[in-house]
Amino acid sequence: MQKRAFYCGVVFSATFGLKSFLLSNNFIDGGVTGVSMLLASAFKLPLSVLLLVINLPLVALVRVAAGYAGATS
Repeated sequence: MQKRAFYCGVVFSATFGLKSFLLSNNFIDGGVTGVSMLLASAFKLPLSVLLLVINLPLVALVRVAAGYAGATS
């Protein structure tokens, strides 16, 4: 239960930072988020969908490389 509350806090914090600072000021972040933001602005696609689509192969790769516990723990 404590772990889930922590993860919810992290997700809320990341979402708040993304919506409040990066997107509102037209800043581009680095990494997967930055690539997703660039693609969203270039192709007018929803950022949430791109974040999911770009992150899922990486999570699958970690599951294969590090085992199930590495990707989801």
